Amino acid sequence: MFNLFDVAHADALKLIKNPEDRHFLLAQWELGRRGSVDSVELVLVRKEEAAQKKEVNARQIERTRMEQEASCNQVELVSSCFVSPDYEGSVVEEEGAVGGDAGPPKRKRTQVQNVWTPGLTAALDRTKMSDRMAPYVLTKVAKSLDHDPVELNMSRSSVKCYRERYRAEKWADLKEGFKETGEPCVVI
Repeated sequence: MFNLFDVAHADALKLIKNPEDRHFLLAQWELGRRGSVDSVELVLVRKEEAAQKKEVNARQIERTRMEQEASCNQVELVSSCFVSPDYEGSVVEEEGAVGGDAGPPKRKRTQVQNVWTPGLTAALDRTKMSDRMAPYVLTKVAKSLDHDPVELNMSRSSVKCYRERYRAEKWADLKEGFKETGEPCVVI
């Protein structure tokens, strides 16, 4: 079956200059197709493609690493849970390496406006808005009011921290209120 059909130029052996190609053509004309390169060529092509992909990925990783190092100086940390209790604003700072260790340079200090009030925290609790959903909603509200959301303290960790603080304060107030009445507290 494999010996039925073969296509080659009538003067192929005279026209081929490369001796390796000439030997290959002669091997193809033998019975059993000893000169076939079907699977061998596919394996070689796949290896070359894999090596090329690996090289492209390595270049892309290196480029990404270089961009991250270059942008390291421009990063600003804009959210912190540890702020002054007066709810006015907070200064957030990311410290660099301790001692003489080589590391990324210190980041810029950024004034962050605190938006958290007991009323806002109570409203989020009352509407059963999750800590994850609150920053999305508050960011859209800030944008619609022409505020820059980057300048506002609205991260998920801030939502969680202020909610915990508000709940602890509210619980302490309720507990103190029951103590003042002098009546025993009963949990039903």
